[in-house]
Amino acid sequence: MHTAAMQRRITVAGLHSFERRVLLTPRRMHRGQASLTVQIIEVQQMESEGREDGVVAGGGAVRVGGVAKRRWLSGPNILARLNDPEVTELTVRFLTDNVNFGEFDGGAVDWWTKENFDAISSNTHLEDLEISGNVRLVTNGLEHQNITSFYRAVAANRSLESICIEECVIDPGEALSILGPFFENNTNLRGFRINVDGESGESPSPECVQFLLSALSRCNKSSLRWVSIDFDRIDDHSASTLVDTLATYDNLHELTLKFWSTSPNMLWASLGNLLSRKLLHRLELPFCKWIDEHGASSLAKGFAEHRELQELDLGGSRLSPGGWETLLHGLSNSSLEVLNLRESKIGDEALVSLGNVLATLPRLRYLELDYLGLDHEDEENSILISSQSWRDFFAAIESSCEGLEEIHLVANTIDDSVVHSLVNGLANKNRLRRMNLMHMGHLTAWGWSEIASLVCNKASAESILDSNHTIVAISNERVFEKLEALLRMNVNENKVEVARQKILRYHFSDGERNMDELLGMDTSVLPLAMAWMGRDHHGMTVLFQFAKAMPTLLATGKDRATENKGRARGASRRNPERSSRKRVRKMAN
Repeated sequence: MHTAAMQRRITVAGLHSFERRVLLTPRRMHRGQASLTVQIIEVQQMESEGREDGVVAGGGAVRVGGVAKRRWLSGPNILARLNDPEVTELTVRFLTDNVNFGEFDGGAVDWWTKENFDAISSNTHLEDLEISGNVRLVTNGLEHQNITSFYRAVAANRSLESICIEECVIDPGEALSILGPFFENNTNLRGFRINVDGESGESPSPECVQFLLSALSRCNKSSLRWVSIDFDRIDDHSASTLVDTLATYDNLHELTLKFWSTSPNMLWASLGNLLSRKLLHRLELPFCKWIDEHGASSLAKGFAEHRELQELDLGGSRLSPGGWETLLHGLSNSSLEVLNLRESKIGDEALVSLGNVLATLPRLRYLELDYLGLDHEDEENSILISSQSWRDFFAAIESSCEGLEEIHLVANTIDDSVVHSLVNGLANKNRLRRMNLMHMGHLTAWGWSEIASLVCNKASAESILDSNHTIVAISNERVFEKLEALLRMNVNENKVEVARQKILRYHFSDGERNMDELLGMDTSVLPLAMAWMGRDHHGMTVLFQFAKAMPTLLATGKDRATENKGRARGASRRNPERSSRKRVRKMAN
């Protein structure tokens, strides 16, 4: 969001404990000029001070009679912001100040007014809505009535392009039922996300799943572009029906499914059918541990048929070496640009296979391989990838993946013996800009100095020229000052100038030590070399050292005349007869 837009953000009711901010995707939110955040807090009685606390509104606290009182933003102010045509994003958070998720007092906030709800339902400029919170379900009372009124206002809106429900607050099935007209009649809707993975970890009710299917089936099939569904558990039939419903959308480009499905045999057939339609550009199945051997085979077949898939997230997958071999084979020679396998249980064989597959992906620009082999739930069952497998992996991508822009290798078993392979594997990636090497505890100071040679190999001027001049960020706790200086150089978009500065600073920095490379140049090239050195203040020291090494280049006209006369005298002594003839001709004239 632009700075001006950030200044226009307004907090209607804030919190003074923990706040959870969830963005759907970086592409979706903050597209408008300004946003309105409504944070609805449980109001608790502070017995020790005999006052109400827990609500912040519109900018902090004021003190009245020595006791801090919270300021409230009135309903008309909220209404004015809702009607502001520059406000295109609305975020509503239902928050409790009680770590035990106590009773929620939704009626205390001056937000529940008919005017505010009407402003939402009739709004024509809101584009993005996010609903989140950290309270348990509200099932009755005034607060339940207010929240259902809010959902009815949303159901009447026709301008929203995306809706993200991170916490329904009321029963999810009830919320989806109320929102039915919104899904059916809003032709502007482009994206939808819902999270029914409650704090208790309970599965969504069958009624909730049916309401979700009903809502999706009523959406405009030509407008919906992306869907994200996060359930804790869902049965195979419902999951399969869900994917089959999504397969009927003509322009569905991005799909995220995060849930646990038992015996997902029907689901695999549905996913294969969806992939065969060749519409998806982005597929995310993060931490879906239900990807078994049969699932890997079905996905591989779908990937082989759908070469247009651009982004794939299979983070947290648990497969056997054979399963990985099958799955990765389906990705060979595809158009994949983004691959995320973070926290996947990958072993030695799978890592080498991955390297061989990556070598066939010319468009790959983002690769995330954090915590490979690590099992967070059962660390004793984690897989330790060998150093040899990492060396083979980097060797496989050494002459490929030229378009790679970002790579993440957080907390992997990469040690000093792998560093040379890592540097060689990434050295020719002239578009690589960012590396995340956090928590690389197996590397020593020597290993980090070798990684710095990826950015500037000081062995020779030629090796510096061939170093990477595009990396601007290497994330790690131990990044040292010299490496930071090199990364700052790389920020310059003129890479020819970056290479020049590195050569001047690191190759010719020790006086006349490396001047022989310049002294041996042809005299026709020397003026160009001198101009190259003295182009700006960075090269003045080197130019001075060069002048000291070749003083004859700076001889004055008088010095050159004297030198020429001395050369002529020497020639006369060597050839007296020729000198006599010159004197005779001079006297005759």
